[in-house]
Parts: sequence; C-alpha cells; structure tokens
Amino acid sequence: MSGTFNGVKAHILEKYPLAFYIHCTSHSLNLAVSNACSVKSVRNTMGSIQEICVFFRTPKRQHVLEKTIDKVLPSTNKKRLKMMCPTRWVERHDAILVFIELYKAILVALDEISEWEDIHTSSKAKRLMIIIEQPEFIITTHIIGKVFSVSMPLSRQLQTENIDLLTALKVAGDVQKILQRFRGNVVNDFHIEFLKIEQWCQDLNIDTDFKKLTRTQKKLLDELVTSTNKTAEDFYRLKIYVPFLDNFLSQLHDRFIKHHKLLQSFSCILPGYKTHSGTDQDIKYLIDTYQEDLNNSSLVITGELYLWQEKCNEIHVSKSALDVFSECDHMIFPHIHKLLKNLITLPVTTATGERSFSTLKRLKTYIRNSIGQPRLNDLALMNIHRDIKINTDEVIDEMSTKSRRLNFRLE
Repeated sequence: MSGTFNGVKAHILEKYPLAFYIHCTSHSLNLAVSNACSVKSVRNTMGSIQEICVFFRTPKRQHVLEKTIDKVLPSTNKKRLKMMCPTRWVERHDAILVFIELYKAILVALDEISEWEDIHTSSKAKRLMIIIEQPEFIITTHIIGKVFSVSMPLSRQLQTENIDLLTALKVAGDVQKILQRFRGNVVNDFHIEFLKIEQWCQDLNIDTDFKKLTRTQKKLLDELVTSTNKTAEDFYRLKIYVPFLDNFLSQLHDRFIKHHKLLQSFSCILPGYKTHSGTDQDIKYLIDTYQEDLNNSSLVITGELYLWQEKCNEIHVSKSALDVFSECDHMIFPHIHKLLKNLITLPVTTATGERSFSTLKRLKTYIRNSIGQPRLNDLALMNIHRDIKINTDEVIDEMSTKSRRLNFRLE
C-alpha cells in the first residue's frame, strides 16, 4: 500500500499530488504498542499473561477461577480474564488492567489447580504460579499497566466514528507529553512506583523479595551502573522502565507526527486559535499546499482568514472540525470552507470500515451460503446502520408495489 515507487500510494499521488497517505491511526497505535513491547522483559511478561489467559479458557478451570474471585475479590465485577486480541486494539490495554485487578484470585486458583491429580494440568498450573510470583514479572506487569492506562483513552478515542485527524493527533500529543513527563522525572517517578508495588504485594500477602537479584541480573546491573551504590530498584528502572518508555515515545513520534506540519497549519482556521505573527506563516503554508484548489491571491485569502477568526469567537472551542465546517457559510467564507472540507476528508482510521467487514461473519454463515448479493448488501446495511429506525408500514407498502405471490394489499 505505502510503496514509494509501485505501491498504491505512488499510483494515486501520480494522478492526485495533493492526496496525503496517512496510515490508519488505530493501526498505528497498535503497531506502536507492539513495537514498544519488544523490550525483553515486557515481551516475556505479555507472553506469560497470554498463556495464563489461554490456560483458564476451559470450563473446569474457568469455574475454579470464578469461584476464587467470588471468595477472594467479592467486590469486583470482573469474572474472567481477557485475551490480548491482535486485532481488537483496546482489548490489549484491558487485558493487562484486568489481570492486575484479578492477580490475587489468579494466584489462589493456580495453587488450587496445582493440587489436581491430572499431571499435565497441575504441573502447568504450578509452573505458571511460579512465573507470576517472580519480582520481575510483577514489576513489569505494573509498568505496562501504568503506561497502558495512559494510552487506553487514546485507543478508545481513535475508534470513535466522528473523530477528525487533528483531534486524533492532539490526543496522541497529550499522551506523548505525559510519557515524556514520566521519562523526564524517571528516577523519582519509578521510586514512587516501586514503593507502591511493594505495598501492593504486602496488602495481598504476597511474599516476594524485590531487593534480591539473581546472578545474571547482578551482572547486567554492573554493566548498566558503574557506581558502588547499586540497588535492585536501579536494575528494574534501567532494564525495564526506561527502555519501555523510550520505545513507546519513539513509536508515537514516528507514527503520529509524520504530517504534523500540515495539520498544525490547519489549526489557524479552527476555534481557539490566537492571532499572532505565526498566523501568516500557517495560512501561507496552506495556500502554497492547496493553491490549485483555492485559486486566488494570498492577500484575499489572508483577509478572509482574519474575518473568519472573528467568527470563530462565537463558536465553542470544543467543537470538532466537522461541526465547525457545518457552521462555515461557503458564500461568505469560500476559501475557508474549502480548507475545512480538505481537513475533514483527511482519513483518520479504518475502524468503522472494518466493523462493516466483521458484519459478514454474522450474516453469511455456512447456513446462508446461497444468499444473493443484493440481499446480502441490504442485510449488511440494516446491521451496520442499526441506529436508523425503520418504519414497518413503509416497508410493507414498498413491498406491496411489487409483484409477489403473497397479497399485501388491504382490502
């Protein structure tokens, strides 16, 4: 798709130079999360959590887990673990947070299953229980949960139907600022997190010594820190927390800020923009980019911009680009109207389109293999646009106008 020479992007840009190739932001976030999890400890922890989720996906084991949850965590409404689905991006965030919430019940359930007579099941339960009691696993899980709790609102926001690209990048920028704040104050921030994890284990009566390191971990710590005052906290911070934050920040920057200059220039035609000397530079960049569409002198367009900014004082700042476009009179502001139209047509995500594809598996099952294309299209539209109310009487009247074996006409 994105090939520079022979990809679909190259062929489209050859005919339409103003078209911008923007990767689906939901896919971009999913790739950013996946690549950020390439840190060895994070990758191993995610794999172990996935293995535990698969382990409890049998009725007998799930029954033990539910019974344990009711006994150990009666206040929670979570009754099962979530798989880290590779396509439903927000599920990966939820999976980690649910696992942390149900950690105590998982540990007790694995301990009970390890006493079963089934050798294969009991030995695997014992092995998983040993894994999740390791200090590195517990610390890594909480680090992932902390970062994912910041990026989860972005994941949910990117899958909404009416989001525009400017809003998507603004939310991504806010997430990036929070993670940069974590990174800038990494020593104090991780120290507080480390103490919280220790207290969390004490509250759950989990006997885990976070101060003790293995021989391999001590060797790695010697390579990372040259001073004599080396602690286990330094190891976990330098080996897990810092690389994970750096990877996440790097991926967010590379995948979301690619067209930042163009999109930043669009902010001069949206509410809340303060007029300053940089306004002329923003509008100049838009004029140079869309000269073929605007087809007028920069002086006329700049004057129209100043008039439009006065109009924006009456528009609520929180409105999306689509709402602002609907309030722009194309007779008074023809050039601003064209620029806003270009902004709202920039693609954001394919999540809605992929939801439409998912409709097919519910409609054309093996039982309905002989369904025709017109009927399939109609059923798909009804399923996708369920918010549109259908008047049964109008449907019957429409069907009655066609020749059918059944008589729908009222005598």
